[in-house]
Amino acid sequence: MDDNSFALLAPLRNVQDIRVQGRPLTNKSMLIVGRWTDLRSASFHGADIDDEGVANLANCERLTELSLRSTKLTDRSVGSLISLTRLQRLDVSHCGLPDAAIQQLMSALSNCDVETRDPWDVQAEQ
Repeated sequence: MDDNSFALLAPLRNVQDIRVQGRPLTNKSMLIVGRWTDLRSASFHGADIDDEGVANLANCERLTELSLRSTKLTDRSVGSLISLTRLQRLDVSHCGLPDAAIQQLMSALSNCDVETRDPWDVQAEQ
């Protein structure tokens, strides 16, 4: 799915779950996602989104699960993610977030399971 095909979803209003995988999806599509205020679960594994795209999730106050695995996040995304106070699960593995940003997420989202790496990633434990 790319931004052009994702744009066909723009008229939808009561989306509660979205799962998209792959690089063709960009920040442009995140403008549409930001309008889905009933969204509860979202996965953008490997999408070509960054801090700007994540900022569009601010209106998705009902989000309880969010996967941003393998996206292009920096510590500038932390504020946007912290604003999602209902999160119970957040996957930011393979995003390159600095340790300080991860610690800030874990502290601010104390009721949230913040995943920072794959459990089978043996190299991370060495």
